[in-house]
Amino acid sequence: MEAINVASIGGGNGQKAVVAALAMISKRRPMRVTAVTTSVDDDDPAGKYLTSTGRLAARTKSAGPYGDITRIFSGLDTGWLNENLMMRFGFSIAGGQTFGELLGRLLFGERFSRRMKNPSSRAGAIGLLRRIFGLDQATPENVRIWRLLVDVLDQQLEGDSFTGHSLGNYLLFTLQKVAERQKLPSQLALKLALEALHIICRIPGNFRVMPATWEPGTLVAKTRAGAEIRGQCRIDFRDRDVLADPCDRITDLRIDPPVSASEEAVRAILDADAVILSCGSIYGNLFGPFCADGLREALREKMVAAPPTPLIYVMNLMTKIGETRFETPCTAADVVWCVRKATGQYPTHVIVDTTCFPDEVMKGLLPEKKIEPGGPSFEVPRPVAKLVNGQLVHDPGRLALVFEEIFAGAHR
Repeated sequence: MEAINVASIGGGNGQKAVVAALAMISKRRPMRVTAVTTSVDDDDPAGKYLTSTGRLAARTKSAGPYGDITRIFSGLDTGWLNENLMMRFGFSIAGGQTFGELLGRLLFGERFSRRMKNPSSRAGAIGLLRRIFGLDQATPENVRIWRLLVDVLDQQLEGDSFTGHSLGNYLLFTLQKVAERQKLPSQLALKLALEALHIICRIPGNFRVMPATWEPGTLVAKTRAGAEIRGQCRIDFRDRDVLADPCDRITDLRIDPPVSASEEAVRAILDADAVILSCGSIYGNLFGPFCADGLREALREKMVAAPPTPLIYVMNLMTKIGETRFETPCTAADVVWCVRKATGQYPTHVIVDTTCFPDEVMKGLLPEKKIEPGGPSFEVPRPVAKLVNGQLVHDPGRLALVFEEIFAGAHR
């Protein structure tokens, strides 16, 4: 069976669910998947930087796509490290510890952390980590990545509270900053750090996670009332700002300064047999990547080429204040119009959930409401949701079945 190339665009938990579904399909048929994600996340994901002394210290903000990248990684079931990438630090540490000691404490407990600290047992502990990371084969690539990782493990930490930071964000950020100290430009350092994370997380070679752009920038929104909102986090969560009007519709979105789409993201779209627009925040996760110059143009070029390429949009399950909940009820057609505005294209397939949940469950989700089918003729109404901890989320297993159905129809 010939391999199918899929480009999935988006971020957050929606992109995580889509990639998890594609991973399930890849066990049944050959696939190559590139997940293109938001790359202007300003949500202080790592919160750390390397000081001139080589230690890691607190930082107010850190530009970079760490949060969405590591969240997608955590959706791929490839081993113990991925299962813990979204683990949040819930404790403070004393200064003078190394990153290796911290990693050992988080993943294996205090005993392993003490092995990393003790000079007589440290070599054995590092050797164990090398085997766990799958870097014990002495290939040139493994040697290069392992040298970078050893530098990371040796980094000294300043005393600080790590509460709220995730292991994956902190690891990727530290990999990048250590690579920059090897005289690499910031963009190349991030590429090397991301390559290293793919390897140590044992991501299969047919799956790649890439930012929409390698260049730094800030997502900026302008509202109907003329207000300017800077930063993806502030745009996505306007309801948390007591001074903002969450019902003031966003009319324009851009990245400041302007950035170019990464070659990897453009090539993924042009080579794709199917393009998936993942569910999630419409402005941060969907509009955001397409604000990078060149991505909309690549999608337009792909959609006018023959044979026709499926452009699949996974509809959000619920409305969201500031995005799809305003004065009037939100329909699937309203959201599709937003997708058209973001990407420049109408989807060929729109997956809309039809799962029925008890009234008491839906009442607990108020004031948000479920987005129901009805409107576009290209809807694919299917039950693709499940309830997790009182929240409706997309079920990767159900999504996988719908994707396979669409792929099969497109390649008959």
